[in-house]
Amino acid sequence: MKSYKLDVFKGLIVGLIIPFLMFLFSSLFVFKKTLSDFIDYLLFGDIFTHYLSLMVLFNAVLFFFFINRREYFSRGVLMSTFIYAFIVFIIKFSS
Repeated sequence: MKSYKLDVFKGLIVGLIIPFLMFLFSSLFVFKKTLSDFIDYLLFGDIFTHYLSLMVLFNAVLFFFFINRREYFSRGVLMSTFIYAFIVFIIKFSS
């Protein structure tokens, strides 16, 4: 694999993991709830998609940090952001 394809793949993986880690961090340390209780809380309040969208904002920080340094890495992060947007769109309009 060429270097730029590997950088895009790395950015995609990091962009998929960071919002999930922020979701775990906020549930355990900010709200002090277990993950299952926190997900139930978000689903019961009908704010799960809003909160997931908020966690994806951390990808924007990564994207703007790497846009001038590693262009292909930031493209991968942007691709993961679109994947999360598609997931939010499906969840929002399927219920």
